[in-house]
Amino acid sequence: MNINQIVSHAHILLKKANIRNPRLEANLIISETLKINLDDMPAKTENLNNQHTKNIFSKIDRRIKGEPYAYIIGNKPFYNLNIIVDKNVLIPRPETEHIIETALANIQNIEDKINIIDIGVGSGAILCTLLDKLPNAYGIGTDISEKALMIAKKNIKKYRLNDRSNLINTSWGNSIKNHFFDLLTCNPPYVSEKSLTNLQKEVKYEPLIALNGGEKGLDSLRDLLPSARKCLKLQGKAFFEIGYNQCNSAQELISNSHFRIQNVIKDLAGIERVIFATAI
Repeated sequence: MNINQIVSHAHILLKKANIRNPRLEANLIISETLKINLDDMPAKTENLNNQHTKNIFSKIDRRIKGEPYAYIIGNKPFYNLNIIVDKNVLIPRPETEHIIETALANIQNIEDKINIIDIGVGSGAILCTLLDKLPNAYGIGTDISEKALMIAKKNIKKYRLNDRSNLINTSWGNSIKNHFFDLLTCNPPYVSEKSLTNLQKEVKYEPLIALNGGEKGLDSLRDLLPSARKCLKLQGKAFFEIGYNQCNSAQELISNSHFRIQNVIKDLAGIERVIFATAI
């Protein structure tokens, strides 16, 4: 089979499995597997060898079963980076980019030496992006999952940020130097236990520890806030991602933990998504 025949067959299989944009995903999976640019694929008329064909349809089969495309190809675009991911980390979401945009918008001079901490660093998407945009910043990422830290380490190495970062295996911000950081980011687990049963098939492949926010989705935020406040300098800036219909309760928790709410940012769907607060 040549590439065009494989694309057509893969498209049919994905369409039958009700995968959104089946032809596009077929093309992308084949392009990534063969390391060929999408624009060059139509000109490839030669037959593929058995190993290449087997690899492609193995990935198509994983996608049919519901595994997220990002896990299959091993990366996900985020802001201006392409983040390495696997099943041990949450796949970066477009809505999380609001943390980046809000943080950058509230830094007076991007050339300043800024100490950043990302609590629950996961893949390192937030930390790597901020360090990439802030050339003199230094960042620490914490995570309870050693496997997640391995992925974050790969992304830090990929973008040559080793000299300006460190990763620590700890629960939230525990054991971190007090009052050292100018800026804190956090995308905690915020899916309520009730909502976990109604997640899309793809999301169920992602690590439960990165999703489960307890009964109302706010347990993780509540648990991390004391450490978050201790990490920050006075007037240090904090940016927390939150879930649907959590804004009022989240603001109350944050305000009661020695923070002053500065702003609430909505995502493109109009959902309150990021709370910006300063340490008091």
